[in-house]
Amino acid sequence: MLKHNLLIILRNIRHNKSSFFINLVGLSTGLICALLIFLWVNDELSVDKFSENERQLFQIMQNTQNENGIETMEATPGHLAEALAEAMPEVKYATTVIPTTFNISKGIISISDKNIRSQAQYVTKDFFNVFPYKMLSGNPDDVLSAKNKVVISDELAQKLFVNPENALGKTINWNAGDISGSYTVSGIFETPASNMTNHFDILLNYGLFEDVNPWRGWGDSSARTYVLLNKKISPSVFNQKIRDFMKSKDDNLNNTLLAQRYSDRYLHGYYENGKPAGGRIEYVRLFSLVAFFILIIACINFMNLSTAKAMGRIKEVGIKKTIGAAKKNLVAQYMTESMVMTFVSLGLALLAVRFLVVPFNGLTGKHLSLSFDLNQIIIILGTTVLTGFLAGSYPALYLSRFVPIDILKGKLKASAGEGRARKGLVVFQFAASVILIISVWVIFEQLSFIQSRNLGFNREHVIYFSTDKMSEEKLSEIRNIPGVVNAAGGNLKAGSPLGGTSGINWEGKNPDDNIFFSVKWVGYNLIETLDMQIADGKPFSEDFNSPDQIIFNEAAIKQMGLKNPVGQRVTVEGEERTIVGVVKDFNFESLYEKVKPCALFVAPVQYAPTISVRIKAGAEKATLKNLEKVYAELYPGQTFEYRYMDDDYQQLYSAEQRVSVISKYFAAIAILISCLGLLGMSFYTAERKTKEIGIRKVMGSSEIGIAKLLSGEFTKLVIIAIVVATP
Repeated sequence: MLKHNLLIILRNIRHNKSSFFINLVGLSTGLICALLIFLWVNDELSVDKFSENERQLFQIMQNTQNENGIETMEATPGHLAEALAEAMPEVKYATTVIPTTFNISKGIISISDKNIRSQAQYVTKDFFNVFPYKMLSGNPDDVLSAKNKVVISDELAQKLFVNPENALGKTINWNAGDISGSYTVSGIFETPASNMTNHFDILLNYGLFEDVNPWRGWGDSSARTYVLLNKKISPSVFNQKIRDFMKSKDDNLNNTLLAQRYSDRYLHGYYENGKPAGGRIEYVRLFSLVAFFILIIACINFMNLSTAKAMGRIKEVGIKKTIGAAKKNLVAQYMTESMVMTFVSLGLALLAVRFLVVPFNGLTGKHLSLSFDLNQIIIILGTTVLTGFLAGSYPALYLSRFVPIDILKGKLKASAGEGRARKGLVVFQFAASVILIISVWVIFEQLSFIQSRNLGFNREHVIYFSTDKMSEEKLSEIRNIPGVVNAAGGNLKAGSPLGGTSGINWEGKNPDDNIFFSVKWVGYNLIETLDMQIADGKPFSEDFNSPDQIIFNEAAIKQMGLKNPVGQRVTVEGEERTIVGVVKDFNFESLYEKVKPCALFVAPVQYAPTISVRIKAGAEKATLKNLEKVYAELYPGQTFEYRYMDDDYQQLYSAEQRVSVISKYFAAIAILISCLGLLGMSFYTAERKTKEIGIRKVMGSSEIGIAKLLSGEFTKLVIIAIVVATP
């Protein structure tokens, strides 16, 4: 029977080349989209799941209450990891991390005549017990036991010493502003995989960070805290236990703690009321749904063309039933046709994906590939079989239900219900396509809003770069370069807050208030460089000749309830400071977040290693060339590496931008597949009405009139789909 069915399939292909081609293109295109989306979704779901103890690895988050509700943040007190390890038997290991996003984490490694800019993390000794990065050399328990020890990646070791095996025990110079000196390489770790979010070149002892940023108490939060729990520990029970841990350390703190699985942070990075409430997981669900709808659209094409062509195959059905073929045999035949078509389409799709995956990687910023491991094979085959079943089920049941006597007597006619079913499927196809198109338009409008939004500071034509040993004299040289409008130490790019404090007090403060202030260290003249607006008072000024100046944003002053704040004194972790100004609210986080209380501290340029430079519009090329020349004179042997502040702002929404572009292509493909279906139905209609068309032309109908006759019905269906989908 299988041989017979395959023979019938080949004959039908020869007799119906146009419908075969349309079905082949439609199904293979749908499978191409599904395969590409599967690769992307599979990669997203695997991010940060590199550890065999992945289910036990958690990041400790901190929740604080303010007028906007509960704010969830990564920043935690620097001693929290040690305290949790001591107090909680559930914690097997804990580590404190200062991430690469801190200014002090960007520095230059020097050895002989080599100067390599690198990204560092400052970590406590149990880092490699919490994060199982593969150690190529060195003892994980000992590599960070002293302040003069550092661990570097194999890639960095190769750049510095040619052969990573030669790096162990060698001395390197690390220059990162306050933290500079000679250190001994005590270990080499394997560079993290591309599907990990945390990338760094060098690890240093956390004690070095505390030497220049002394412990100020439990209200001061900058570090990140990670714990590895013992097996069979319930996360919900552990969360309940640590919730009020901060209160046990400081009665004045109402902050609560939340343990979130580290591998969940990437996909579940948005929070509401102190709990994870979405994030990139929404894009995973979105594109999974898009893949499903595109496959459904392709299947509908197959259904419509197969049922439309059914009237040409009813004699075949009648004869087979007359000589004893059961309904299940006919269903098997037509399902076989569908499966063969689907697997042929799969072959074309796999071939196409092999070539399309490279440009798709360019769109997604990933390194995807078809690896054909067991997991991929099962999912691909499962999707193909399901697609074949969906595409062939309706035609198989439709054709196998005919009564033989009616067929052979020629009494069988297409029913009105069958026509309505086909029309309904066409409406569904185009409604799904229109929904995709409108969604793309909405995303485009959102991105346009993001790009034109006033952030409270001017990010246009501003570059920044990091360096060590900056001085006022060197900064003056930079300011005097033709084309440089202004320059200052520090930068206030939009992004995740690095750290902050709850330990700010002022006269008249309500003892129950527990305001968390994001803290930004800025140099003199940075507020002017970034065109930030002062609502009251003045920006930082060396004329005050006082390092205890502080500036708050309007959101902070509002929550503090201060009237006439300029000139008033506040204490920050016990140190007194004078409010010299109030800056208008600015977005120092993503636009997904409301503007939060922020405190600006003045930092002389030697302590603000990041330099922000505003360049005159239209003079960027010449100015950057002169900047590079001056930089080479000030810092011989070092490479001038800079970034545009606007690029970093756009980077915050890279996921949305990629979703916009990818959605645009998938929407176009959905329309293409739907139109292929209409093309096939048009061929069928034209074929069925050949005599009618001939009579009309003899009677004087024009070609345009004939075209309207054939397309009018489908045009109505498309209009109905638009009306259904648009709301």
